[in-house]
Amino acid sequence: MSDLIRMEGGKGGPGGASPNLGGQGGLGGGPQFEPAAVKLTKQLVGIGGAGGAGGQGGKQGGGGGLGETANLLLPLLTVEEIKWLGRKSLKEFCEEHQEELEDIYPMLKSQGYRTVAAVANASRTTLKDTCGLGVGHIDELKTAMQAWVVKAQEAAGAPPPMANTKTKKKMLGKKMSR
Repeated sequence: MSDLIRMEGGKGGPGGASPNLGGQGGLGGGPQFEPAAVKLTKQLVGIGGAGGAGGQGGKQGGGGGLGETANLLLPLLTVEEIKWLGRKSLKEFCEEHQEELEDIYPMLKSQGYRTVAAVANASRTTLKDTCGLGVGHIDELKTAMQAWVVKAQEAAGAPPPMANTKTKKKMLGKKMSR
C-alpha cells in the first residue's frame, strides 16, 4: 500500500490574442479517481486544474479559464445493491421502465452497456460525459435500479436495508457504539 497518491489537474491553455477582445482561457481539467485508488493508499490528494490565462486584446483582454475540482468517480449503486441486479438485460430493464427510461437506452447501448449491473457500476461523470445523459436521466435510472433491487430483496425474503443507527439497534436488539 502506498502512503500517498497525488494527482494534479491539467492547466488550461491561454486565450488567443485579438485586436479587439482577447479569447477566453482554456479549461483546466481536474483529476478523476476511481474508488479502487482509494483502497491502494493511506492518503489521496487531488489538486484541481488551473484555468488558462485570458488572451490579450487591443480593447479588452479575455477572461481566464475555469479550473475543475478533483472528482471521485463513485458508482451509482453500492456493491451490495449491484449484486442484486445479477445479469439483468439493460434492454429488458429499459422496456420495463419505458416511461422513465425510453430515451436513454440508445445512448447507453451505443457505449457498449448490455447489463443493468454494468450501468450501476458506472459513475455519474461517466454517464454524463461519455454517454451524454442528463442529470435527470441519471436520477431516473438510479431510482428505477434501486426500486428493482428492493423488489428482488423482498422476493428473496431479505431484510430491508438498515438506513440509520436507530433502526439497526432496534432490528439487532442490542446496543451499538458509535
